[in-house]
Amino acid sequence: MMKTTQFLTNIKFWQSSLVAMLFLFSFTVNSQSVGDDLMAATNGALSTTNAETGDPVNGVAGQGPSCLPCGWSGAAGVNYAPSTAGHGPTHSGDRMWKTFAGNGGNGEFVNQVFTDIAAGTYTLTFYHRWTNAGNLDYSAGPGPQVTFKKSDGNGGWLDGYAAEVPQGNIGANADWTENVHTIEVAEAGTYRMQVYKNGGTGANPNPMNGCLHLDTFSLVYTAEPPAPLDCVYTLTLTDQYNDGWSNSDDSMNTLDVLVDGVVSGSYFLTAGSESYEIGAYVGQVISFQYNVAGSGNWASENSYVITDAGGNVVAAGDYDTNADSLTCSSDPVPALEIVGVADFNVSGADFGGSDGKMIHLRATGDIEDLSVYGLGSANNGGGTDGQETTLSGSALSGDHIAVVRSAAAIDAYLGASIFDTVIEVSGGAVDGNGNDAVELYFYDAVIETMGDTDFDGGSSNYDHSWVYRDSWVYKIDGVFVSGGDNCTDGGAATTCESDCPYPFVTCPLSTQIDCFVGESVVNLAFGSDPSSVTSTIEVVAEEGALVADVDLYVNVDHVWNGDVDMYLISPSGTTVSLSVGNGSSSDNYSDTIFDDDATVSIFEGTGPYSGSYIPESPLSALDGEPANGTWTLLVEDNYPSIDDGVFNYWGLGVCTAPPAVHDVTFNVDARNII
Repeated sequence: MMKTTQFLTNIKFWQSSLVAMLFLFSFTVNSQSVGDDLMAATNGALSTTNAETGDPVNGVAGQGPSCLPCGWSGAAGVNYAPSTAGHGPTHSGDRMWKTFAGNGGNGEFVNQVFTDIAAGTYTLTFYHRWTNAGNLDYSAGPGPQVTFKKSDGNGGWLDGYAAEVPQGNIGANADWTENVHTIEVAEAGTYRMQVYKNGGTGANPNPMNGCLHLDTFSLVYTAEPPAPLDCVYTLTLTDQYNDGWSNSDDSMNTLDVLVDGVVSGSYFLTAGSESYEIGAYVGQVISFQYNVAGSGNWASENSYVITDAGGNVVAAGDYDTNADSLTCSSDPVPALEIVGVADFNVSGADFGGSDGKMIHLRATGDIEDLSVYGLGSANNGGGTDGQETTLSGSALSGDHIAVVRSAAAIDAYLGASIFDTVIEVSGGAVDGNGNDAVELYFYDAVIETMGDTDFDGGSSNYDHSWVYRDSWVYKIDGVFVSGGDNCTDGGAATTCESDCPYPFVTCPLSTQIDCFVGESVVNLAFGSDPSSVTSTIEVVAEEGALVADVDLYVNVDHVWNGDVDMYLISPSGTTVSLSVGNGSSSDNYSDTIFDDDATVSIFEGTGPYSGSYIPESPLSALDGEPANGTWTLLVEDNYPSIDDGVFNYWGLGVCTAPPAVHDVTFNVDARNII
C-alpha cells in the first residue's frame, strides 16, 4: 500500500503523575492542496504562542506535563521543554520535545494523527539532536523509529512506512540534524505519524538511553497520486531450467524496460518464473533491452513475454532478440472475437428450421459496454451487408457469448449453461445460411470476418472450407474449421448425439465412441504391487452377433507414460496392443479414445493423450469375432520398481453384425421312406 519497511516493537502504554500518554487531538483534513503543511495547524513548530499575535497556539500554554500532549495526538515519556542551558536552544518557537533517557522500559514517543488525508506523496521533515547520551550506541542495534501507519478502523495501525532516526549530533549546543522522509500514501484515510524510542530504565539502560530532542515538524503534501496508466501489461520472466537468470560466475542477466527511452525498471529472475506489471500513458512507447552479464554462459535459457489485460501475448523476447516495442495508443482496442458460427438442425429437439442459428463470441478483455460491437451477415457471396445486429450488456474477460435466434433451442441442443451470456435476437446477422460470411464490428468498423463476403455462385455455392449449412464452423488455433456440410442432419436431440458434436461442448465419453456398451470404474493402483491390473466389461448382443467395429476410452494416471502398457483382450482371447511404452516422461492417459478411424497415431501423441488416437495395433483385427462375452482391458507397468499408477476407469463400444446366414440344400432319397 505504501513504501514499507517492517518495524515491529512492543509499546507498553504508561501513565504516571508526571507524564501521561493522551489521545486528545486528531487533525482532520477536509480539503488539501499540493504544498499544504498538514502540521501547520497542529503545533508542529512546537511553540506556546503564535509568533505573529502572541496568542496561545491551539490553546497550548506553559511547559512540562501541564499541556501534554500539547496539540498533538499522543505523547509519553517526554517533556514540552523550553530552551535552557541543559537543553540547548530550540530549533524554532520556544518549545521542543525532549524525551526521557529512559521511561521505566515503557518507551518514549510522540505522535500525530491525521484524519481523511488524500492519497499522494508527502514530505515529512523534522529536526533532532541528543543530550544526556552517555549510553547512546547505534552500533548495538536500531535507533529510534519514525513511522507512518494507516488506521485499521478498529483502533489499531497497519504496518506502513518506517525508518530509523539517524544518530545525528550530540550535545546541548550541537547543531540540529534535519530528517526528511518521502512517504507514498496509496489510499486516502486516517494515518498516524510517530517517533518512538525505548531507553530502558535508569538501573538497566539500553543503547538508546539518552534524551532525544525533536523540533519543527512539517508534513507537506508534495504531489497528488499519478494518474492511472492508460496501457497496462504483464511482463513474465522465465528460465528454461527454472533456476533464474544467473550465470555460472554468479553474474545476473537483467531486462530493462524503457518508457520513451528512459529506464523505468530493471528486472531479473532468481528462480522459477516471475510476473510484473508494466505500463505507460497514451503516446508513450515501451521498449525492452536484455542485458547479458559476466560470462553470460547461461543467458540462452532466459526468455520473457508481455501479455495484455486479456492474457494475449503482445510481445516476446529472449537473450538474443529484444521484444518488439509497444506504443500506448488512445485508439480503442477491440476485446471480442468470433469463436464459431452454427446452423444446427434442431428438429430432433422439436424446434424449427431457423431455431438452431447461432454466432458464438468470446471476450478477450473486460467490456463495459457491448453496444460498441455489432454483427453482420454477408448473404450469398454478394458482399457485405453492413452491421445488422447491435449487441447489448457487458462482459468480463474470457466470457463466452451466444447470439441466437432461439435461446430455448440452443439450451436444448447445446446446453445454454455453457455460455456466460445468451443474447436472443430476431433476424439480422443471425439469419445467415450456411454459406453466409459473418462480420464482427467494433465502432462501426469490421474487425474480424468468418468466411468470404464475395464469391461466385450465390445461394447455390456451398463449396467452402467454412461451410456451416446444418452444421457449424469453429475456430481452432486461429483457423475456422467446418464440422462438415449438413453434418447435424439425422434428427439428434442434442449435439452430443449427433455425428458432429460442437467442439465447445464437452460431451460424455459414452457419446464419443460408437456403439457404447458400458463403463467400468476400476480405481486400482498398479506398479510395484501389483505390476498389472485388469478390468472386464460384459457384452450381451444378439445371439451369434459378430464384431463389426470396436472403440474404447481409458483413464489412467501415471507420471511416466513410457512405463505404461495397455492391451484389449476379446472374448475369443485375441489381444490387441493399444499403447506399449509410448509417451516417454509425459503424464497420464486422460480420457484417451482408441479408434481406428482417428487421425493421429498413439505413436505421434504425448500425455495426457486427451482426444482420439489410432491404437498401436488395429482394433479391426477383432472384426468378425463373436461379440458376446467378457472383454478385458489389461494395464501394466513395464518398469514397476520406479513409479506407481492408477487405472481409474474405461469404457467400451462394440458395433455388431448379425450372425452369418448360410443356405443349406438337403437331398432326400424317398425310396426308403415307407
